[in-house]
Amino acid sequence: MNGVTDLPLLSLLVVLPLAGSAGALLAGLRGSRQGVLWISGISLAAQTIFAGWIAAYTGVHGTVREVVGGWSVTTGITVMIGPATALVLLVVLAVALAIHVYAAGSPPEGMVRTTVFFVVYGIVVSGLAATILAEDLFNLFVSLEVVSLGAVVLVAYRRTPRSMIAALRYLVISTVTIALYLVGLLILYRQTGELGISRVAQALMATPPAGRAVPIALALIVTGLTTRVASVPFHVWLPDAHSEAPHPVSALLSGLVLKAAFLALYRVYLAFAPAMTSLVPILMAMGAVSALLGVILALAQRSAKRLLAFHSVSQMGLILVGIGGTGALVHAASHAAFKSLLFLVVGVLATRRGTADIYELRTAPAGKEPGRWEQAFFLIGAGAIAGVPGLSGFVGKGLITTSVRSVPFLQLLVQLVSVGTAASFIKLGTAFFPRVVEPAAATTTPPSSNRLAPLTLAGMAIPGAITILIGVAGGIHAGLFTVAKGGNALATLAIGAVLFRLLVSSPGKSLAGGLSGVRLGLDSSLTAILLGAVVLAMVV
Repeated sequence: MNGVTDLPLLSLLVVLPLAGSAGALLAGLRGSRQGVLWISGISLAAQTIFAGWIAAYTGVHGTVREVVGGWSVTTGITVMIGPATALVLLVVLAVALAIHVYAAGSPPEGMVRTTVFFVVYGIVVSGLAATILAEDLFNLFVSLEVVSLGAVVLVAYRRTPRSMIAALRYLVISTVTIALYLVGLLILYRQTGELGISRVAQALMATPPAGRAVPIALALIVTGLTTRVASVPFHVWLPDAHSEAPHPVSALLSGLVLKAAFLALYRVYLAFAPAMTSLVPILMAMGAVSALLGVILALAQRSAKRLLAFHSVSQMGLILVGIGGTGALVHAASHAAFKSLLFLVVGVLATRRGTADIYELRTAPAGKEPGRWEQAFFLIGAGAIAGVPGLSGFVGKGLITTSVRSVPFLQLLVQLVSVGTAASFIKLGTAFFPRVVEPAAATTTPPSSNRLAPLTLAGMAIPGAITILIGVAGGIHAGLFTVAKGGNALATLAIGAVLFRLLVSSPGKSLAGGLSGVRLGLDSSLTAILLGAVVLAMVV
């Protein structure tokens, strides 16, 4: 393949966390909790360091690949990555390491449960790397299934009725949509005799498809991928899974699992868009609906975690709107960092107070109020997602806005979503800057300390630092630090503050209560997904 450099051992990005999981399992069987934490953590650290080297190497040599086991390109398992994707992968793996550190600061009670958590966590991270590296459609399917099955275990980890139901819902929906993906894969294979993404695309370009078989196949594959990206109408699994999972798992799902799925979709988009030109406007339209609907539903939520979950739908929608440009990849990396940070810092607050209800968190007993570090990390994450200059979200949104400047409707959409996002996080900010009340005199239980454990602090510091680094370096490189863009950001925040005041008025609360109560059952969710697949097959 022209322009591709062979790089042995690229597959170590997949193997290292698997080896760490195996080592952690052995340590767990020997009864060593510290062994479980250290072995799994060191393997993820080694993976992240290697990913940094890969990113630097691709920056000099361009796209690299490895045919695993020394097989030929046509028969072997090929892993491949280019310079831009390698940088996003580096961010994903660095955040995965940070989430591990955060979780290690307060590991689950019981030796068996600790072992299971970190073993499965390593398997999921390995699957994320494999998903991003996969160069053929069948191995992409295998990688997605590894991630999905591991994620189901982690979502159900607390074994509460709600988490078990959310995990089952996730499992059923992912099984149905991956079956649609497999049908599409089979059709493409029968049409082209190839499984490699680039080779299938080349075959379609050489012999333009006749009839509807190939468009239907592509629609089914896109359905499988956009379900994991949580694009409307395939997003219905996400709010419950993200909100009911343990806090580190919520960060993993929203920050990383969605990004790996997007990068897989991005690779399919790059390969097939030249042969299927209708794919681009369809993905952008799905992104526009997701961005707007996600932020509207986020505004209505009382639960901090459900608010963050619906914002994942919205932000992934923005990424799809900009899928044709650099802004999509930049915002994907940005979202991996700041959304993980937000879930982690909300997790600290919800654990201390025993609730994630924003309205209940607006007042706090002395000693249980958010500490300075939590407030600082919240401001970094909230500022990033709201597009404050100097933080990563400002860069991603700025580049996406620039890429759609020829479509005024999409530019307006980005602005509306930004206003709604600002209002949402002003609302959530009331939980991090609450009215502190002294405990009643009769209270005999002393208030708990709001000091953070060192590992918890370190786990939030890593994505926080990445958010600032992308914001500053990316903003300078892209030339986004202008008076006009800064003024636009301030105006967005001001309008968002006005919208927040409307939200907390009596009519606003009534409307929000109605919207937050709208939830689809599993049968309705599957119906929405299947209808979406049918419509997609008709218009591709």
